[in-house]
Amino acid sequence: MESYIVLVGTAGSGKTHLADSFGRWLESMGYSIARVNLDPAAEWLPYPPDVDVRDYVSARNVMSEMRLGPNGALIASVDMLVSHVEDLRRDLSGYKVDYFIVDTPGQMELFAFRSSGPIVLDALIGRSESVTVFLVDPVFAEKPSSLVSALLLSASTYLRLGKPQVNIVSKSDLLLPEVLEFLESPSGDNRLLEELVSREDTSDPLLLRMAEVLDETGYSGRLIPVSSETQSGFEQLYYEIQKILRGGEDQVE
Repeated sequence: MESYIVLVGTAGSGKTHLADSFGRWLESMGYSIARVNLDPAAEWLPYPPDVDVRDYVSARNVMSEMRLGPNGALIASVDMLVSHVEDLRRDLSGYKVDYFIVDTPGQMELFAFRSSGPIVLDALIGRSESVTVFLVDPVFAEKPSSLVSALLLSASTYLRLGKPQVNIVSKSDLLLPEVLEFLESPSGDNRLLEELVSREDTSDPLLLRMAEVLDETGYSGRLIPVSSETQSGFEQLYYEIQKILRGGEDQVE
């Protein structure tokens, strides 16, 4: 049965390039894939989408036809996806692949935190296995308070979408060497945030408590540095995805 890999993250975090590069990596490993673009506002994609929501809803057209501004058109476009679920399901049914890679809208809050986003995602995935990959922009990994904020947003996304989730730091080729070294060290597996916060001169009790909570629940663990440019971290990302989908076992035809 096919599985769905859903990419979510803030605007500019690299979802679209990850859909392209990780898809090519999976193909090089012998797996069949189909890429699904769910962003009605995408102006350009580095990959040819196999299923494209813009065949049914275009934010640019909505902006013109409904005389809305960019933000209003984005909101309306995402909400309109609900009425095209059956069209998208029909398009998806034409592919028999190992993995569907779902590239979600750049403005994540419009997709994950409005009711239409989770409704569309659940309708498309149905009973198939799925995992969410949350991309943390590297600029948020270089300061403890920013990383805490990013992981809280990730946790909120997990609660909204209700699917198993893997957290990665995207564009790892842009990380400072000491940050990359820390993320890849064994110490990053258990008390990552508390150790990071302890390195920063801060007495903010809320920051300290949030770091503790994220560590205590294990949510800050396994924060994988990944680069779409060099494809570094892809093997570990694939392993974490497989742990969720099949208990660590590779896809079996």
